[in-house]
Amino acid sequence: MSHLSAEDSCPEGPYSAQIAELTEKNTCGAEQVLLRSAHQKSDSALEEVGGASHGGAGGQDKYVGREKSPPADRKRGSAQTGSRPRRKPGPKLYCGSQHLFGFMSILQGYPFRAVLPSDICNFVFLCSREEKIAIMREKHTALMKPIVFALEHVCSITSAPAETPHEKWFQDNYGEGIENALEKLRNPSNPANPGNSWMPFKQIMLSLQQRAQKRASYLLRLEEISPCLSSMTNTEIALPGEVSDRDTITIHSVGNTITILPTKTKPKKFIFLGSDGKNYPYLFKGLEDLHLDERIMQFLSIVNTMFATINGQESPHFRARHYSVTPLGTRSGLIQWVDGATPLFGLYKRWQQREAALQAQKAQDSYQTPQNPAMVPRPSELYYSKISPALKAVGLSLDVSRRDWPINVMKTVLEELMESTPPNLLAKELWCSCATPDEWWRVTQSYARSTAVMSMVGYIIGLGDRHLDNVLIDMTSGEVVHIDYNVCFEKGKSLRVPEKVPFRMTQNIQSALGVTGVEGVFRLSCEQVLHIMRRGRETLLTLLEAFVYDPLVDWTAGGEAGFAGAVYGGGGQQAESKQSKREMEREITQSLFSSRVAEIKVNWFKNKDEMLSVLPKLDSSLEEYLNLHEELSEVEKLQARLVEEIAFLEGAEASDHPAHTLQHRYSEHTQLQTQQRAVQESIQVKLNEFEQWITQYQAAFSNLEATKLAGLLQEISSQMDLGPPSYVPATAFLQNAGQAHLITQCEQYEAEMGTLMQQRRSVLRAAWSTCTTTPLSHFCTPNLCFRDTEWSSGRPGWKN
Repeated sequence: MSHLSAEDSCPEGPYSAQIAELTEKNTCGAEQVLLRSAHQKSDSALEEVGGASHGGAGGQDKYVGREKSPPADRKRGSAQTGSRPRRKPGPKLYCGSQHLFGFMSILQGYPFRAVLPSDICNFVFLCSREEKIAIMREKHTALMKPIVFALEHVCSITSAPAETPHEKWFQDNYGEGIENALEKLRNPSNPANPGNSWMPFKQIMLSLQQRAQKRASYLLRLEEISPCLSSMTNTEIALPGEVSDRDTITIHSVGNTITILPTKTKPKKFIFLGSDGKNYPYLFKGLEDLHLDERIMQFLSIVNTMFATINGQESPHFRARHYSVTPLGTRSGLIQWVDGATPLFGLYKRWQQREAALQAQKAQDSYQTPQNPAMVPRPSELYYSKISPALKAVGLSLDVSRRDWPINVMKTVLEELMESTPPNLLAKELWCSCATPDEWWRVTQSYARSTAVMSMVGYIIGLGDRHLDNVLIDMTSGEVVHIDYNVCFEKGKSLRVPEKVPFRMTQNIQSALGVTGVEGVFRLSCEQVLHIMRRGRETLLTLLEAFVYDPLVDWTAGGEAGFAGAVYGGGGQQAESKQSKREMEREITQSLFSSRVAEIKVNWFKNKDEMLSVLPKLDSSLEEYLNLHEELSEVEKLQARLVEEIAFLEGAEASDHPAHTLQHRYSEHTQLQTQQRAVQESIQVKLNEFEQWITQYQAAFSNLEATKLAGLLQEISSQMDLGPPSYVPATAFLQNAGQAHLITQCEQYEAEMGTLMQQRRSVLRAAWSTCTTTPLSHFCTPNLCFRDTEWSSGRPGWKN
């Protein structure tokens, strides 16, 4: 199924007018430059090429069982919420069966704008012609690099060896033109006029648009887009989603006609011919993950199983209408086509067409000038045609954010739209589809119960995005069929226009419930459905628990590498694409920086010369200023002193001024100084005396050390032996010399020394006896007091 991939078509790109304007303008000059933020465009381009997803609330296109294909450009919220239909810009990769749609969307997806940067105008007349051309070429290359990168990636895919006749046809018709256009975009002949570089792409876009507008372009032949599927017959592959009590129905062959629905992702409707001889239509959809829809279908199937008991007692039965969904990967899948279902928007569209035809018939009957048939307005056009004047009446415009729109204004516009739309369109359709009153009653009751079931189930799973294309009605049975379950689990509350209602209940849906409205079968059915689901909550919670550990709600925001991933099997080269993106961004930044430097280098050099000429003058002026400032400061100080002296002299003129007693006070001051000096001298004498006493005390205490005390004790305990006098050897010599008187003196001195030694020994013995009889504390107390006095006077203490 790889060749039945979904492609997107953008016949009216949101930026086609800007591109056409750029290509038609031939204004030459360096100031005309295509500026678009290089980093933003590189991000969007590489996300689209390397892994971005184009799914979402506004792009879900499950057109299952529709009688008529809806308009191509209608999106979510166009009728109910009044939001403008928006298309996300960016390139998409397309190959296989629909190359032409891919290149159209790429050409229209990039918004460019021509601007006149003032900084470029500044250097136009300062650089040489060669420099200007080089700078413009470098800037053109840098700004176009993200676009060229994306287009080269697309071109590499579409220029791969053709596998189908359709691919070969595309390469033969557009391959050479695309290569030439890319070459002109890479190397423009005149970078000052970038419109010429886009002219080839404009021609390709016009050609693709003309082909896409033809109805035949939405019909493809299977043998042209996938010969492999066309030749497949009598297979053993079971039909997706078909369950039979008898033998399994297999795929016999695939229908040769493929219909492309004109919606955003271009889903394909095709037919499987079953082994039982019946045709089974399916919708192949790409660029979207269908695993979430598959889980929701399982949820609805279990709910139907819970309704089995009550369905055996009441009629019509409670049933949540569902269909089979078969995911073929994270980017594509098959959806069963349900026949006989009509979207609500189809009813509204047919009413608009009838009203337009009636107005034309009235104009013709009144013989008025025939006019061209008016185009049927889209819901978004109707809404904005009424909201715009209402906002202007309160002083606002459409440019203001929707959050700032007054609630009363929007409510008034909604009431006007409701008054202009018949409230019984659906009720009349159900009435007209029934042949008898009994059949109408049965269809109405079935519709009420089916609406109640889907409303309560949608409330439980937080289903949103319930616009007119996602709610279908089976006119034969009255059952309601909901499609597009991508916005569930309260995801609608985080949209740009938040969805706050639990389920859809508009005037047309309510009128079709019958005369009782919501207070009859609908309310009773809602209560019964909630009661049954509450009794089986364990089973439902077990199924929903898978969403907690495998959050499929967010699968549409990621996945494989864009369209190329859907076609060629995933994003295996996603890491390589990210690396290439980073390298490209680095090169773009460097290129833009270098071109910017080249643009302003002339001004830089000019500014440098001016600074070099001005700075010496500024230096001298500053030095002179500092000198003057210093002199001014000194003058100000002198002035302050003079002012003080003048004030003092003026005050001295009074008789009671302190200056008159200056002599007396000076004499007193002199006497006090003399007395102070005398006191200081006496204090100094005392201090010297104290120093002597301290020295003596220190010597005395040093003698009381243990070793000296032990020596003294040994000395007083032993007998004193002075030995022979020292002068005895010299006695004979002195006598012979006639110095006998010296011998007499020596004897006297010897006797005196002996006496002193005896006195010393007596004193030491008395002191020892006193120490042995008196407590030691008597000696320690004066010592401690003396040391405290020394410490308090700030003198150094004694050594122990």
